[in-house]
Amino acid sequence: MSPSKAELAEEEPKESDDRLRSFIASMNDLVFVLDKELVFQEYYQPTNDTLLMRPEQFIGKSFDDIGFPEPAYGTIKNTLINVLCTGEPSRSEYYLETQEVRSWYDLQASSLKDGHGNRTGIIAVVRDISERHRIEQAWHDSKEKLSEIFNNVNDAIHVHGWTEDGTPGLFQDVNDVACRMLGYTREEMMQLRPLDIATSYHDPPLEKVLENLRTIGSARFETGHRRKDGTIVPVEVHDRLLNRDDGKIVIGVVRDITENKQNLSALKIANKKLNLLSSITRHDINNQLMALQGYLTLLERKHPEIAKDDLLHKAEHSAERISAMIEFTKTYEDIGVRSPSWQDVHKLVEKCAKEVNLGRTKLENDIPSGTEVFADPLVVKVFCNLIQNATIHGGDVKYIRFAVEEEREDRTIVCVDDGVGISTEVKEKLFTKGFGMSHGLGLFLSREILAITGITIKEEGETGKGARFVMTVPPDGIRVQISP
Repeated sequence: MSPSKAELAEEEPKESDDRLRSFIASMNDLVFVLDKELVFQEYYQPTNDTLLMRPEQFIGKSFDDIGFPEPAYGTIKNTLINVLCTGEPSRSEYYLETQEVRSWYDLQASSLKDGHGNRTGIIAVVRDISERHRIEQAWHDSKEKLSEIFNNVNDAIHVHGWTEDGTPGLFQDVNDVACRMLGYTREEMMQLRPLDIATSYHDPPLEKVLENLRTIGSARFETGHRRKDGTIVPVEVHDRLLNRDDGKIVIGVVRDITENKQNLSALKIANKKLNLLSSITRHDINNQLMALQGYLTLLERKHPEIAKDDLLHKAEHSAERISAMIEFTKTYEDIGVRSPSWQDVHKLVEKCAKEVNLGRTKLENDIPSGTEVFADPLVVKVFCNLIQNATIHGGDVKYIRFAVEEEREDRTIVCVDDGVGISTEVKEKLFTKGFGMSHGLGLFLSREILAITGITIKEEGETGKGARFVMTVPPDGIRVQISP
């Protein structure tokens, strides 16, 4: 006998409930149903659940009777009450820590309604999200470490887009070094492209750089980057083109090669000067040797027309000149041997003050502490020579003063004294090779040491009013280091 329509109508909800329960039981999430009094009516536990509690421990008990530890208890109850009060779905995350369980859970709760739309209870789904939390924390930690590395490397790092036509796009990220190098804020850099800050000089040419990026995905080149204040910093750039899901980007490592350029330029100048000196000195020594040999030959032949004492005096003078030249080249041979570097001028003057016998002369060091010049390490001899010359040739010198002055765009280091000054006749010979060699280094050698890094020196004092030596330093060859 077939079932009646009434019987079928009664079976349909039962079958529907059975299918729902079967579906819920097959889920990998914990599911529970509570009535409006927050009493557990149903509880479904997945096979991989870590709570280690059976349904019979929940069914018929109120939420408060379960004994969830804080802070999980407060978080879960607030979520459930929110659903009861508003009827809207609510979601929260909580951490459950017991002797058996230490996990993060995601709680999603919604209201249950009858056929008339009245709220009858709550259905809640709980998912263990400990692995997700672990991954998120690991990602957060690695991101922090990457950020720390990104902003604390010695070189600037640029991340910029790559347009469809194969040219550099806007900056997407830059590190702190890049901002300090160019004087822009990160926000200002985000409004620029690499070609907005680059000069026209590229080695190899820009066309070749872009071709290398397009074809082999990397490029290495030199260019100049224009700072916000308009000054240029020479740089070496290593670019690499990367493909990402959201498009292509270029990561560039940018190194300031100002000092490298200065060293290379200084080395070329030093080699040129050493070769010139070697050639001139050999010529001068040969001339003096020929003269000495001539005097000795005349002495040997006992030339009747030339007095013996006069020949001996001339021969002795030639020998002294040869000795002085050898001593001169001995001092000069160290020039250019060590690379130029930043020298603290205030400290150099203080050092010379201890090495030179000042007598009653007062040394005034008005050069600001931390003032540095890019110069050959032998620059210390220049300052010692200026002090020594003043004490020997300046007459009754009461003071020698060093200071930094500005002349239009130039910055100069001056050495002045209140001695007798330098006559016009002597001024013309001051920087001539050999002049003043009997008193040590000589101003010729001082000028050559300074010239290695582009520093010039001249004397601008007035006769009778003291000497005034002015050393003009290139704009990128002087700086002030402020102590922390």
